[in-house]
Amino acid sequence: MIINSCRAALLDENALLALLESGHVAGAALDVLEKEPAPLLGHPNVVCTPHLGASTKEAQENVALQIAEQMSDYLMRDAISNAVNFPLDHRGGSAEAEALHRPRRPPRLLRRAADRQQYQESVDHLRGRSRRAQDQGADGFYDRRAAAPTARRR
Repeated sequence: MIINSCRAALLDENALLALLESGHVAGAALDVLEKEPAPLLGHPNVVCTPHLGASTKEAQENVALQIAEQMSDYLMRDAISNAVNFPLDHRGGSAEAEALHRPRRPPRLLRRAADRQQYQESVDHLRGRSRRAQDQGADGFYDRRAAAPTARRR
């Protein structure tokens, strides 16, 4: 049985059809096809469903919020949820309990992340200083109105 729910065409559909016809693969479940209509659609051992993941603006916003919450959980509490290729151990039934039963992030990784953060802050600082220099008027004073289109608030 082959199940493919990816966006990209990771599956050779012609090869899958040949494997289904020869009996080497018993069945397939797909929600993404490289070319539509595909010859696989009419095969009796293939189930095709529509790929609806994040197909609306609301779904995309909810996915973005979920990712932000999961990243926050990881960075603040070292908790991992919904991992695809990471073994989770929910002995206590909570993210906190799961975090206690797996190795901590290596210190070297944290140092590298901190170095990158410091570098990015330096670059951002220099960019801001450079932008302010461009926005100074003839009198040498910073003109806030000139910078307004580039200023953002979070």
